[in-house]
Amino acid sequence: YRLRFSVQSNIHGIMRAGAKGATQFAGPEVIYERNIPFDTQRRDMEIYFQSGLTDQAVTQFTNSVSEPQYWLDNVDLRRVEVEPLDPLEKQQLFINDQPTEQTMDLTGCWSDVFGNFHSGSIVLPAFSSIVMVRESDGSCINTGLEPGQEGTGSNTMRLVHPNPVLAGGSLDFNTPPSFHWTLKAFDLDGKLVWSEEQGAGNGSIPVPARLEKGTYLLLLNDGDQILRQKLMVL
Repeated sequence: YRLRFSVQSNIHGIMRAGAKGATQFAGPEVIYERNIPFDTQRRDMEIYFQSGLTDQAVTQFTNSVSEPQYWLDNVDLRRVEVEPLDPLEKQQLFINDQPTEQTMDLTGCWSDVFGNFHSGSIVLPAFSSIVMVRESDGSCINTGLEPGQEGTGSNTMRLVHPNPVLAGGSLDFNTPPSFHWTLKAFDLDGKLVWSEEQGAGNGSIPVPARLEKGTYLLLLNDGDQILRQKLMVL
């Protein structure tokens, strides 16, 4: 079953949301129940649960007398069909438990927690780990690079910060490139929207004010390596 609702209050508090079967009205039993925090920001909730009961049921929202009031709307409870998903198909933890660096093979396009894209393989230093998230294949190949063409070097570190950044603001490199470098930005359709070239050692770069809000893929080529990172522009 899927339970949807929206909640908002004028103060912080907690309520209990769930469903109760007709045969459970006389007792404390419930089909499903979960504590939901609320505050001054509107929250649109979506909860899934299973039930083996065949009788009628009602949604139930309760809080204690000492809790503040809240406003509730858009309540919707209905039976839905679900499909089991393997979380390892979308997210994976790669661990190197060896005293030397190891190369981990990748199938498809992945990104790390810093927004850097990886395909083909990734090199993990000794006794280290990294969480990778599956991305659409276009995120890695729409730039014209072949899978695995990541270059060498520290491609698991943040390339630039802050991220997100305001259009017209400035990006600072985590480590200023040691060679003459080229920075290119692509939108999610693979279209080149921004290109910049600078000399070695330059630690920052202005973001064009014309860039629209959204997510972009940055590619930095400093002659020694090619690094990739997601960039969100506000």
